[in-house]
Amino acid sequence: MCFSRRLTWILLFTLSLAVASAQAATEITPTYRVHMQAKPAVVRIVAGYKGVVELKDGTKVPVGQAGTGSGFFISPDGYIMTNAHVVEDIKAGEEEAKKAMIRQFVRIVLKNNNMALTEENAKKALNWADQNGAQLKVTQRLNRVLFQDGSMLPYEIKAYGAPIGAKGDTLMGKDVAIIKVEIKNAPTLRLGDSSKMKVGDRVYVMGYPGAADSDVLDARSSVEPTTNDGAISAIKTTVDGIPVLQTSTSATHGNSGGPVLNQNAEVIGMLTFRGDTVNGQEVQGFNFIVPSNTAREYLSQAGTSNTEGLVDRAWAAGLNDFWGARYTLAKKHFEELLVLAPTHSEARKLVAEAQEHIMSGDEKPKESNSLYLMGGGALVATLLLGGGIFAARKHKRPAAAAAPRAVQTGAPQPPAAAKPGPAAKADDATVLSTAKSVDLLFLSGPLAGQKLRVPAAGAWLGRDANLANIVVAHHMVSKQHVWIGQRNGRWVLRDESSTNGTYVNDGNSPRITEHYAQTGETYVLAPEAVASFRLAL
Repeated sequence: MCFSRRLTWILLFTLSLAVASAQAATEITPTYRVHMQAKPAVVRIVAGYKGVVELKDGTKVPVGQAGTGSGFFISPDGYIMTNAHVVEDIKAGEEEAKKAMIRQFVRIVLKNNNMALTEENAKKALNWADQNGAQLKVTQRLNRVLFQDGSMLPYEIKAYGAPIGAKGDTLMGKDVAIIKVEIKNAPTLRLGDSSKMKVGDRVYVMGYPGAADSDVLDARSSVEPTTNDGAISAIKTTVDGIPVLQTSTSATHGNSGGPVLNQNAEVIGMLTFRGDTVNGQEVQGFNFIVPSNTAREYLSQAGTSNTEGLVDRAWAAGLNDFWGARYTLAKKHFEELLVLAPTHSEARKLVAEAQEHIMSGDEKPKESNSLYLMGGGALVATLLLGGGIFAARKHKRPAAAAAPRAVQTGAPQPPAAAKPGPAAKADDATVLSTAKSVDLLFLSGPLAGQKLRVPAAGAWLGRDANLANIVVAHHMVSKQHVWIGQRNGRWVLRDESSTNGTYVNDGNSPRITEHYAQTGETYVLAPEAVASFRLAL
């Protein structure tokens, strides 16, 4: 084979690798991304009582009242946030439920006798019930949380702020409740900052609207959450003086208590009530949200806090790898998750899907050091200059430090020193000079538009304010994600063990361990670029 034909074959082969890689990666919409990130933590809640009225002739008339709503886990040990009005019947207790069941029985008697519902007729129905020895028995307390795998657990109310417009409660009008089930390693959602929401911001409502229930659907569908997207349409205040957000997102009965999420899958509030009916008809696009900053007030009363767990980290890492066509890694994350949470139905489903992709040959090829694939096209590291051919040299990254990172007890500490790297060349104009400090210019993410100074001694970027000097509040950013500072007379980035990695210029590039900074580079946190920044003198 002549040299020119061989070069053509290499170019075509490289292009086919890039196309295959692009096809293997899953294309996802913003709505689907938020839906999958949040779905495992969303639950259906049932509240009410069942009973029976027995007559002396042996007739049994079933009565009861129960409603359903939505909620979501806020901590791995079983605390769930929802609306107070969702669990109002359980809060009111059995005696109030009996009164409601007696009223229901009266309506049944009147209907069976074609009698109008009036006060006089109601007294006649009660007299008839007494004459026939009617006895009311409560048969079941319906305090249940339904999970997506079909299982259920009883709950207890740990904190309660009365529904909006209610009276006689010291925490009236905030419509927030925190309930608890006995479970370990529950998937959770992170509470965001509702004060940052503005009119026009995109939001996603998740939950179990009653309108989505149907006799033609199977039982599994009753625990399959629905996600609708819309926007914040107004910021208002209730008659109780409580701030609420208005949304154009479609929602109805059953959505109450469900999470309203921003584009980072953070909870910025809960659906709580809708606008008034018009001519007896429910009008969509006028639904209201209890802000997350209001709901957050009830955490201490319930004796809990909003924390993520091991399951959340494994789920996020698994989704990142799955969507990046790294199916073997994704399958490993999901299988590890299932050891901790065997009832996690979504992880079980994606284990099977990942295995199908692996067996079908859809796995994304491992990154090569001599061929660079960018954006679905092929950039071959082979340059044709005046007939000369220059093969791309393999770039060897400095080895990671052998010493483990120290436990943080005070201010965040720099990572252990790596082996000495190559000294910067005096004539290398692309390498940042040995300045005493640099600026971090944030291009995207929670700190977009901000400029922060980093001294030569270095600083950590991360999600946890106790472990990082610069806090990047996003759930895909590790608590202590990447260190930036001077080593061997040069500015360096060190990412030893973040979950989702740090990348140079593009989330599709190899993740870094230790990287000497150069001018013009952009640094990306996580493959999805949830935050990005540059260094400037």
